[in-house]
Amino acid sequence: MASSEHQSAKNVNRQLTSEQKRAALTQISQIAHTDKKSHGFMKAKEDADLALAENKIILNKRFVLESILGSGGMGTVYKAQDLRKVEARDNNPYIAAKILNADFKNHPDAFITLQREASRSHLLSHPNIVTVHDFDRDGDTIFMTMELMKGQDLDQLLKTKQGVGLGKERSLSILKDFCEALKYAHKKGIIHSDFKPGNIFITKDGAKVLDFGIARLALESEMKDHFDAGVLGAITPAYASLEMIQRGEPYKSDDVYAAAVITYEMLTGKHPFNTLSAATALAKNLSPEPIVGLSKRQWQALESALKFKRSERTKTIDEFLLGMTFVPTIPTFRIVSFILLPVLVWFAYSKYFAPNELTTAIDESLSKAISCYHSNDYPCAIISARSILNMSPDHVEAKKLLKLSVDENLKTKIKTHMIEIEECLDAVNLSNDKITCAKRQLEKLSLLARDSQSFLKAERLLFRKENELSFSQSIQKAQNCFEAKNYACAETNTKLALNFSPDNTIALALLLSSKKSIKEETIKLEEQQERYDASMIKARSCYKKREFDCAVTHANVALSVKSGDVEAKDVKEDSEDAKRQYQQNLNRANKILKDGQACFKVLNYSCAIAKSESALEFVPKLKAAKILKRDAKNAMEEIKKSIEFK
Repeated sequence: MASSEHQSAKNVNRQLTSEQKRAALTQISQIAHTDKKSHGFMKAKEDADLALAENKIILNKRFVLESILGSGGMGTVYKAQDLRKVEARDNNPYIAAKILNADFKNHPDAFITLQREASRSHLLSHPNIVTVHDFDRDGDTIFMTMELMKGQDLDQLLKTKQGVGLGKERSLSILKDFCEALKYAHKKGIIHSDFKPGNIFITKDGAKVLDFGIARLALESEMKDHFDAGVLGAITPAYASLEMIQRGEPYKSDDVYAAAVITYEMLTGKHPFNTLSAATALAKNLSPEPIVGLSKRQWQALESALKFKRSERTKTIDEFLLGMTFVPTIPTFRIVSFILLPVLVWFAYSKYFAPNELTTAIDESLSKAISCYHSNDYPCAIISARSILNMSPDHVEAKKLLKLSVDENLKTKIKTHMIEIEECLDAVNLSNDKITCAKRQLEKLSLLARDSQSFLKAERLLFRKENELSFSQSIQKAQNCFEAKNYACAETNTKLALNFSPDNTIALALLLSSKKSIKEETIKLEEQQERYDASMIKARSCYKKREFDCAVTHANVALSVKSGDVEAKDVKEDSEDAKRQYQQNLNRANKILKDGQACFKVLNYSCAIAKSESALEFVPKLKAAKILKRDAKNAMEEIKKSIEFK
């Protein structure tokens, strides 16, 4: 112990500044997050531990960080030595310290999140929940201290059992532990909201749940406040319920879904939906493969807890745990005659050997109860049996008859609801109204006997009929779209139909035809676009060269491809306007040129030059005007030369 104290004192003397401490923690956190695979993480852990050895970090002059235990989305967990415990000569001076990661720490609600985890964990004092000691900060470093456990988290354990699983016995043992923890939290109004294998720690004494960092308060909780850690988005998609992904209000069944996914992984060594989120798995219409070795009741419990939609999913952890661990007992009385025989014997005895006023009333009620039972009037039998028990609470035969009548009455009601459900779904033309009718009856049946085989049968029938209706509606819409030559619409609705019936030949053929038509349309549109582009390039080129007939011709070709195209119309109209203007200018130029030629004939060369230049102003490239101007200038030069020689 003396050496420990000396080492601790030495560590205190080597404390880092706040900035150095923050930089070192950031570096270590980054190393820890480098690779979360099993072997890669151990290498990263070694690197992080080496960094800790080189930079002894002490929080609040008390907690000496010694090695890294693990890391998650919110923070990194370290093994730390508590100097106060060392000072008090505690035999076990070690605790676990959870420190917020730098990127998460910058979130405005990060401090509140860790404080909530600490305060809520104080409320959750349970053998299967990790004990939290305190919540504090050292400068910019926010941390929480908790009990140090020996063992490994379930995530690490499952990585060693991929494709194999932990075995049924061990899986159910771990299941019981973490379900007890969740049950306790739910009773306190707290929902974990990030329940996953990494938040379950396996010790020699059993499993413990940790990390209530984004735990949310149920709607009915008396502790409900304005802060909701769920907005931080720190969830794990592979274990989050559909409603959590959609940012819905927290419910206990969110944790039920996560617990069921984890249970499936423990039993099989693989995720039920290949690690896809609930939203993606629902879109792909996935369903979990049945597990060999589970009883029918256990598989039904697990399958129900894995439902994507909250309305279809097991409501509470209690229900899920009971379904997975329930041990059925053999009924004492299975045959009606074995129950009614002692009833009749007692009736004969009381009638002839022990008559009195009370027994006479009991006899009459019992006689009526038996008569009602044999005539299948179970409500009457129940009333009569209860009447007997009001007079004689310990009347054994009345109790047996009451139980039998209640059971038969329940069977009758279940049968009635089943008939009504089947009638709703037996219509030739299935519709949304028929589905709604069946759902109403199924809801009533759920209140009576949710765990019965009849309910499960009706639920499967409704699911199948819903799929049939959805397929029918989708394929009809797809066919309508195809007939209207809206092939993209046809493809979309055909794919939707195939979600409900993946191997349907009609849908597959329609999908193929839609894709082929889309491809043909695309090729046709591309060819038309190429023709349009080439025509417009030629039309613009002709227009620039003032070849207006050419420009109009190619603009018309472009318009034959795109009849209402504004750009092609503009080129055509501009060309036609320019052509008319050019003709007008040409007429004017020719008229002026005629006058110039007359001037040239009478040797008035200045007049000829002036007229030719005027004509060129109207038509700059008019050849005849250029010739007249040249000839007039040459004639004037000849006259000047003849005058100079004289």
